[in-house]
Amino acid sequence: MTGEDDADRGGRPDRRVLGRCALLLSLLLAGLLTGCASPIDGARGFPPFFERGPASSTDLDGQGPEFARSSDPGRVTRIWPLYSHTESPNRTTTRVLHPIFKHEVTPEETQTWLLPLYLRTLREHGGPGRVDRHTLLLPFLWGRDHELGSYFGVFPIGGSITGLLGLDRIEFVLFPLYTRTRDRDRVAHHVLFPLIHWTSGTRLQGWRVFPFHSHYEGYTSDGEPRFRSSSWLWPLIHRHEADLNTDQPTLTRWVFPLYGTIESERLRRWSVLWPLFSKDVYPGRGWTSVAVFPLLRLSWQGEELAQFDLFPLYGHKHTEDFRRTFILWPLLGAEEQLYHANATRRSRWFFPFYRHTEKEARREGRDGTTRTEITESKTRIWPLYRHVLHEDGRREWSLLDPLPFPDPPGFDAFYSRLWRIYRAVEDPAEQRQAWEALWGLAHGQSTPDERSWSILGGLIARTVRSGEGDAEDETTWRLLFLPF
Repeated sequence: MTGEDDADRGGRPDRRVLGRCALLLSLLLAGLLTGCASPIDGARGFPPFFERGPASSTDLDGQGPEFARSSDPGRVTRIWPLYSHTESPNRTTTRVLHPIFKHEVTPEETQTWLLPLYLRTLREHGGPGRVDRHTLLLPFLWGRDHELGSYFGVFPIGGSITGLLGLDRIEFVLFPLYTRTRDRDRVAHHVLFPLIHWTSGTRLQGWRVFPFHSHYEGYTSDGEPRFRSSSWLWPLIHRHEADLNTDQPTLTRWVFPLYGTIESERLRRWSVLWPLFSKDVYPGRGWTSVAVFPLLRLSWQGEELAQFDLFPLYGHKHTEDFRRTFILWPLLGAEEQLYHANATRRSRWFFPFYRHTEKEARREGRDGTTRTEITESKTRIWPLYRHVLHEDGRREWSLLDPLPFPDPPGFDAFYSRLWRIYRAVEDPAEQRQAWEALWGLAHGQSTPDERSWSILGGLIARTVRSGEGDAEDETTWRLLFLPF
């Protein structure tokens, strides 16, 4: 070997060294991509950006914990925060940038939307030809109702729509110039909506020329008067009679905002310079309340002062089934409500840093004794911590919870996973405890038969299986994904 060859080898990395590094890197990536698992969700992938696994109750949009506990709860694939696809026994849902795009299929209905431009629904009613199709692609609307027929419209130029807003048909020309609606036997006409309107039918008749005068009368299916309502120079003068077909009719009169009254056997109300001064009397409850809005409200239950609110400094209210106290609203407060004969809901908060809600139930045991237990609860310490006790006994803990308000529907499954760097669950039904950190890069679980933890999908891992009878526990270690 010449000196030139030696110099050439000294300037280049050894191919064997490169091969070993590539092999080690491949093993590491394989563990991350296919071995990273969450014992909480049973998901695999590269969390939090890509995961695939069984669907949870949050993925199933309120279908209930019984689906998540079933033998086939379905599967979910997520690419956070862009995409999710959930398949369950009764529903398939695909979302992209929730709530912008959604495609959902159930046995009865298929729905697709792309907000705010496109919406399409297809609903089957269990018979040949009994299918409703509705499509909105702004500015076009078209579809077919299996009972009411087909329709087409170009908004606002003209056309017709069926089955929208609870009406059988809506026909319009240069909206708001003219609109005609039909609901069963009631037909209504609008000219320069909402200025001129008249309607006729067996249950509702009336007209208006806004804001000068209006008069409407409603009837029951038997033709009895149900309500009568009139206004002059809206919103100044009103007269409204309601519940005329009952033994407790209500008469409302207003000269807005100077003076107004409500008179019935349930409630008597007087208001002066609404909403500044008001007085309410509930004869059946023995409740009287006076208010100087928004600063002061005093209420009496009989002779007892039951409510004192000096807003926003301090307030307290107590009745037979409700208690509430606040200090410097909305910063500090507490509520307690008896919402069932044997159940109570409580809330305490220090906005936005702390909020705790719980449901307490009183249950009678077989021995005749009554015990009290917390059936549901949720605790938030913003923005660090959240704890949830579900009705079926499951408990969940998570670290980082930056939302100081309840998660909107679909939000929890689609977005909150991104910032919850630590999660833990306890499931009494399955006798299982599990945790994960950094979206599954480290995780562990404990069951009566096994205890385990793992880092990077098995780069370092330990599993202990309980021995049967007097047998010793069996321990398995993994290092670089290899067991020993």
